[in-house]
Amino acid sequence: MHQVQARRTERGEKAFLIELYSGVQGEGILVGERMVFLRFTGCNLTCDYCDTQMSRAIDTVARIERTPGARDFETVANPIDQDSVLSRVTRLAAERTLHRYIAVTGGEPLLYARFIRRLAPGLAALGLSIYLETNGTLPAELERVLEHVEWIAMGVKEEADGASLETAWRFLGTARARKVFVKSVVRKNPDIEHYRRVAAGIRAVDPGIPFVLQPVTPYGPVVAGPAPGEVLELQRELKRVLPDVRVIPQTHKLIGQI
Repeated sequence: MHQVQARRTERGEKAFLIELYSGVQGEGILVGERMVFLRFTGCNLTCDYCDTQMSRAIDTVARIERTPGARDFETVANPIDQDSVLSRVTRLAAERTLHRYIAVTGGEPLLYARFIRRLAPGLAALGLSIYLETNGTLPAELERVLEHVEWIAMGVKEEADGASLETAWRFLGTARARKVFVKSVVRKNPDIEHYRRVAAGIRAVDPGIPFVLQPVTPYGPVVAGPAPGEVLELQRELKRVLPDVRVIPQTHKLIGQI
């Protein structure tokens, strides 16, 4: 497993980023919302269907959009300090009516919990609420940033990807203090029992938490997604366990967004 930690300096902290840009949220229950995306590098899992494979390795530079939605990227040397990140977010968020949220994502952003915690007050001053996209495996790190987060999009992975359902439920028990939903990617020939265990675990924490099924988008070694009938049958089975089960694909892929 490849794990990246934020780098401390005398002047504060630095983080390794992949990119910073303005775009449309394509996944989960806030689909369609315009957001600033702050993507960190590094992940503690190795999911074969991951569509941000570049997040697993440290790059020497990050790409940062100058104008919201223009894709006029500049390259900035990694690691990047908090002041530099905040100044570039400020530039993207200058039009206050455009963005309500900043999606803090990765990779696994909670590998940079200290960096995020220190960055958060500056983001709030810009009128940006934090929408945290996480794999749900680092409950202690979540506690360090929880007070600064409005939404948590928590992915629950299969144990074959290096995740633990026991850890996931500890994480969700903390996350439920904020607005939260759980998301799982659905492969071809899905293991219904795995998803039933996930639904039961969500119900045990809070039956009001939504569960989003995201049919896998073919990418890299994944050449095909689940059949339509497989997804519908899976949703049917899970709604016998949990009331709010939704099917939402990666819609940003359909409209040419990043």
